[in-house]
Amino acid sequence: MLKPFFVALLLSPLWSLAQQIKLNEVDGFTGERHIETSIVSLQAAYTNGMGISLSTVGDHYLVNIVGYGKGIGAIRKQDFVYFLMEDGLILTATSIGNQPENEGGLTRVYQHHYLVRMKDLVDLSIKKTRVIRLTTLAGNLDITVNKKNAKDISKLGTILIKEIKKTAPAQQ
Repeated sequence: MLKPFFVALLLSPLWSLAQQIKLNEVDGFTGERHIETSIVSLQAAYTNGMGISLSTVGDHYLVNIVGYGKGIGAIRKQDFVYFLMEDGLILTATSIGNQPENEGGLTRVYQHHYLVRMKDLVDLSIKKTRVIRLTTLAGNLDITVNKKNAKDISKLGTILIKEIKKTAPAQQ
């Protein structure tokens, strides 16, 4: 009888890998609250991978594209991330600035931030994403989002919005 309980207890850390808040703090220097979610893996391979997370810095809401491998090339301030939702709605996140292509090294690690509106975060949390399009100087990269990842992205939006509504942690 206790055996299933112990198996469940041993596997419980794996359940905690689900979407969660990784960071919720107030910057002691700027006084701005910073919240960041975990990453949902959109593509994963030995030499190339990409993921998405959501965050806030003060009153700014961000979509973060992170990855390793070939990369997505140079990004300009006029580049976007588009989310095609299951109902045909297209959400837009705007690049926060220019970023050169990551050069050098065998393993390239990259991260870029895109501004998004609270209204779009709400839509992201209640609707399912079907395709994510990244626009860059090199062209468009379309990523088809499977059902599991669509659910995980919705959950990221939900937990970020809930965390935003909570009282900020005390400054240290």
